[in-house]
Amino acid sequence: MTPEALAPFRIPQTKRPAGEPIPLPYLLDATDQREGALNAELEVLLLTLKMREAGLPPHRLSLSNAKHMY
Repeated sequence: MTPEALAPFRIPQTKRPAGEPIPLPYLLDATDQREGALNAELEVLLLTLKMREAGLPPHRLSLSNAKHMY
Protein backbone atom coordinates (compact mmCIF):
# COMPACT_ATOMS: atom_id res chain seq x y z
CA MET A 1 0.00 0.00 0.00
CA THR A 2 1.42 3.38 -0.93
CA PRO A 3 1.79 6.35 1.45
CA GLU A 4 -0.61 8.27 -0.80
CA ALA A 5 -3.30 5.61 -0.30
CA LEU A 6 -2.89 5.85 3.49
CA ALA A 7 -2.98 9.68 3.58
CA PRO A 8 -6.77 9.97 4.20
CA PHE A 9 -6.41 7.72 7.26
CA ARG A 10 -3.54 9.62 8.94
CA ILE A 11 -4.29 11.05 12.38
CA PRO A 12 -2.17 12.40 15.27
CA GLN A 13 -0.51 9.89 17.57
CA THR A 14 -2.42 9.18 20.78
CA LYS A 15 -1.01 11.02 23.79
CA ARG A 16 0.98 8.72 26.03
CA PRO A 17 -0.34 8.21 29.56
CA ALA A 18 1.41 10.12 32.35
CA GLY A 19 4.43 8.23 33.60
CA GLU A 20 5.03 6.37 30.32
CA PRO A 21 8.65 6.53 29.21
CA ILE A 22 9.42 8.92 26.36
CA PRO A 23 10.80 7.18 23.26
CA LEU A 24 14.45 7.66 22.43
CA PRO A 25 15.08 10.77 20.32
CA TYR A 26 15.57 8.83 17.08
CA LEU A 27 12.11 7.30 17.58
CA LEU A 28 10.31 10.55 18.45
CA ASP A 29 9.57 12.86 15.55
CA ALA A 30 7.25 15.90 15.38
CA THR A 31 5.81 14.81 12.02
CA ASP A 32 5.13 11.34 13.37
CA GLN A 33 3.38 12.79 16.42
CA ARG A 34 1.29 15.06 14.20
CA GLU A 35 0.27 12.49 11.55
CA GLY A 36 1.93 9.16 12.27
CA ALA A 37 -1.05 7.12 13.43
CA LEU A 38 -3.61 5.44 11.21
CA ASN A 39 -7.36 5.40 11.74
CA ALA A 40 -7.89 1.99 10.16
CA GLU A 41 -9.96 -0.94 11.39
CA LEU A 42 -7.98 -4.10 12.08
CA GLU A 43 -9.76 -7.44 12.07
CA VAL A 44 -8.29 -10.93 12.46
CA LEU A 45 -10.34 -13.89 11.26
CA LEU A 46 -9.59 -17.59 11.49
CA LEU A 47 -10.81 -20.02 8.85
CA THR A 48 -9.40 -23.54 8.89
CA LEU A 49 -9.75 -26.18 6.21
CA LYS A 50 -12.12 -28.15 8.46
CA MET A 51 -14.27 -25.07 9.05
CA ARG A 52 -14.42 -24.42 5.32
CA GLU A 53 -15.31 -28.05 4.56
CA ALA A 54 -18.10 -27.89 7.18
CA GLY A 55 -19.44 -24.69 5.61
CA LEU A 56 -18.69 -22.68 8.72
CA PRO A 57 -17.95 -18.96 8.53
CA PRO A 58 -14.63 -17.51 9.67
CA HIS A 59 -14.30 -16.94 13.41
CA ARG A 60 -13.33 -13.43 14.52
CA LEU A 61 -10.33 -13.46 16.82
CA SER A 62 -9.89 -9.72 17.18
CA LEU A 63 -11.38 -6.40 16.12
CA SER A 64 -9.67 -3.12 16.91
CA ASN A 65 -8.26 0.01 15.32
CA ALA A 66 -4.66 0.84 14.44
CA LYS A 67 -5.04 4.18 16.23
CA HIS A 68 -4.77 2.30 19.54
CA MET A 69 -1.25 1.04 18.78
CA TYR A 70 1.93 2.83 19.79
